[in-house]
Amino acid sequence: MDSVRLLTIVLFLVYIAVGATAPMLSLYLESLGASYARISAILTTYAVVLLVANYLWGRASDRMGRRKPLVVGGLLGMGISFGLLAMAPGYRFAWGVRVLEATAMAAYTTTSLAFMGDLLATSASRGRRIGSYRGFGSLSFAVGAFGAKPIIDHLGMRQVYALGALLFLSAGLVALIIREATSEPSARAEPAEEAPAEGARLPMAFLAGVLLWMCAFWAAYSMWPNFLFSLGYPKSTANWLWGLAAISEVPFMNLVGILSDGLGRAPVLAMGGVGLGLVLLGYVALSRWLIALAGVQVFRGFAYSAFTATSMVYAAESGTARTRAGSVGIYNGVIGLGQILGLAIGGQVVERAGFQALFLVSTGIFVLSGLTFWTLRWRPTARLAEMPRR
Repeated sequence: MDSVRLLTIVLFLVYIAVGATAPMLSLYLESLGASYARISAILTTYAVVLLVANYLWGRASDRMGRRKPLVVGGLLGMGISFGLLAMAPGYRFAWGVRVLEATAMAAYTTTSLAFMGDLLATSASRGRRIGSYRGFGSLSFAVGAFGAKPIIDHLGMRQVYALGALLFLSAGLVALIIREATSEPSARAEPAEEAPAEGARLPMAFLAGVLLWMCAFWAAYSMWPNFLFSLGYPKSTANWLWGLAAISEVPFMNLVGILSDGLGRAPVLAMGGVGLGLVLLGYVALSRWLIALAGVQVFRGFAYSAFTATSMVYAAESGTARTRAGSVGIYNGVIGLGQILGLAIGGQVVERAGFQALFLVSTGIFVLSGLTFWTLRWRPTARLAEMPRR
């Protein structure tokens, strides 16, 4: 089996674990004795560590000239972290483990995407293949989210984290058999290749668009379940609507990959920005009708895919073989920064002006991100360094 398929299997296992545990994280921390303020602090600590670690692991991978050791190490580290969380005696212990978890997750996420960029460097269909790759992640997230319910109901939340540990360890074992063509960094350092090709580095317009998009997304969606509950919908409504969006992402991730190969990255990224703005307007205008909200969620699947898959492709095809992981680390770091900013402002806007004001402000930020991405049309296309075929 080739390395791209093996990395896809790894992603599938990872997202099952994440889908099973992420929706219940705050509830689990509360069961360990954490107050709401402590839960917020634990989540913020994780995001800050993830932001820094993404950049550092990316630089480390480029200096080593290797991806596989950090992918395997990150997965095994996540397995250990989830095992410890399953046995956590209290929230303070879990807080420390979350630092280890963020460090390990950054090692996996940054180097695995750079690895995909290496493997597909000479492929003319990078957008489609990375879109399909990420689409499997959406499918497995939904599998994990829906499949965890009977485990939580009958066995408890700790057992879900124990299952997550087994999934991460299994993913690490699969990653061990991935083949990586390697060469020593010193052997690559030929004078003609010291600098990346013109246009290959991540442009500031792209990073600014990512920051704006992530800030708007987390500001709006951190409060979205509360918005639905305030309208009288049951607490479970947010879960199944989110699951509906995740399921719809499976075909859309592949579709937007094809579109980005045909139309270019910038127009599809712009669709992702403007599209999410339209989604938030749909929440405001159609909030009385659950069936209409379901339709909005399907469209959300397209808009989310347009940004997520295409930004992954853009980051993975930037830089050279010796700088790609660093570029991906910066990309993931900006995602983390946008998450932190969004989480910080979402609740504040709702408290002062209400949910509709939050969605309108976030819509404006999403549209601004789309316009920022559109400016990338006037940049030269990044040229990828030739990579040995695996």
